[in-house]
Amino acid sequence: MAFHFWDTSAVVRDLSIENVSESDAVKYAVATGLSWSLAHYIALWIGVDRSWALVYEFLVVLVVTAFGTYECYRANGGPDGKNFLRNFFCIAWPVGFKLFLLGWVIGIQMYYGFPTWVGTTFRDPAFAYTALSLFLSASLAVAYYWRISVHLTRLQTQIRSNSPFESQRSTSVVQLEK
Repeated sequence: MAFHFWDTSAVVRDLSIENVSESDAVKYAVATGLSWSLAHYIALWIGVDRSWALVYEFLVVLVVTAFGTYECYRANGGPDGKNFLRNFFCIAWPVGFKLFLLGWVIGIQMYYGFPTWVGTTFRDPAFAYTALSLFLSASLAVAYYWRISVHLTRLQTQIRSNSPFESQRSTSVVQLEK
């Protein structure tokens, strides 16, 4: 199957005849993550902030998104795995929501607490705030894909332990031990 950049009808057709492999699906997942990141950072660039830090943060998040999605694909079994997108997005929601709440709490603490507990410590508090924000954005992005990958690995372990082959093997081992 070819990657259909623009032709949604072709994607639907390929999906309907089950002509989309797990390897094809991960291409769509990476492209989607990258395009969401691009849209977010373009909006920030146009409306809020134009700085080297924003460009650097954007590049870091793009790299984390691409590699993170690929690592999640590998954790799901790679080309031999099944239902990558279903598994990825179902796990991504609770992981993402928890990290959203954590990021929000940290952001509020930084906004109100920074002048008190960090602002007077550095010669250039604005630079320190920018560097800390960049570090936190990158850390949250890494944590997002890391936690999804951990859960996908756990899911695959559970699926393997529930397989008929594994159950038969476990029964046979128990019978041999008796």
